[in-house]
Amino acid sequence: MLKRFLIKTTRSNVTTNKFVLFGLLSLTLSACGKEEVKAKPPAPAVSVYAIQSKSVGGYREFVARTEASKEANLRARVEGELLERRFREGSYVEKGQVLLRIDPAAYEAALSSAKADLSSKQSGEENAKRNLKRANDLINDGYISQSDFDRLTTEESQARS
Repeated sequence: MLKRFLIKTTRSNVTTNKFVLFGLLSLTLSACGKEEVKAKPPAPAVSVYAIQSKSVGGYREFVARTEASKEANLRARVEGELLERRFREGSYVEKGQVLLRIDPAAYEAALSSAKADLSSKQSGEENAKRNLKRANDLINDGYISQSDFDRLTTEESQARS
């Protein structure tokens, strides 16, 4: 009857048993290692106050109107289409701060026109000076009349102013 319970051992069974036993032993040893205990950071210091409940004395409510202590009227120095407002009503502003941005197109066109007009007048003045210089040379020789010379002198004077 004892023979029935004995298991027949073969070489392959022994080798398999060795591997299983080795695996279980290594798992057991690795589980028994010491765990590293990390130090917890200290708790932050806080202040604690005991709050007591107290009743508020009698109070009154009033309806009122308030006014600002300082007011300013804002006007742009020039006319034009307003492109941007760079402040909020009631806010503080610094000296020199840009408050409004106005469309510069009309002023740029007027500037271009004025520059062209200036260039034209400068050319006219130079031309009048050359004509007067020629007339000076010609009047001495009698090639132009005194009235033509006077007219050229007047034109040069007007072009200068």
